[in-house]
Amino acid sequence: MLSIKIEYNIPHDCFNDFIGLIKETNPTDNLIPSDLYRTKKLVSKLGLTATKIDCCINGCMLYYKDDAAELFFRTCNAPRFKPNSRKQRHLKKDVSYSRLFYLPIIPRLQQLYASKSSADHMRWHKYKIAKNVVLSHPSDAEAWKHFCYYLNIYRKNLGGFLSIAQGSEQILRGEKRPVSGTCSWTLESPVSILIGLERAFGLI
Repeated sequence: MLSIKIEYNIPHDCFNDFIGLIKETNPTDNLIPSDLYRTKKLVSKLGLTATKIDCCINGCMLYYKDDAAELFFRTCNAPRFKPNSRKQRHLKKDVSYSRLFYLPIIPRLQQLYASKSSADHMRWHKYKIAKNVVLSHPSDAEAWKHFCYYLNIYRKNLGGFLSIAQGSEQILRGEKRPVSGTCSWTLESPVSILIGLERAFGLI
């Protein structure tokens, strides 16, 4: 329901009326939320948060980490916040010109691996290798095989992939030589890999 609301830009009142109608047409003891507020409150328990990051109006800067307290962009000198009108001067929170939403991928992967049924699909590229020429998964494509090739080279030269985060846990195992066919490595902790990637690129 929330994804439909976002995709079609449904107003809040329309969403409330629509979900209220669905609730009324079901048995009286149903657990369907009655409005948008209760729907968001229910979904928030999943822990899939989104980080709001202010952007430069010209698209050339993120007000993030070391620049989180800046009010103007250093090059184009564009302001970060919209000027408050007389009616808005009582507001304590400024409104930025532009903003993006960063969706951390690690909690979402953890949710996928929490279920046995979805975790099986996440390991498709290792255990469901296609034996015909039909492209049934991205791992069947040449680009994926090139990724596996260079990943194995990286492991051979550096003795591990990113040496991630919380100690010296070896997260990859398998042959140390590059392969031209299927990928030879097995992921023991894909979430740990994503933690290392996000830290490497300064996202967390």
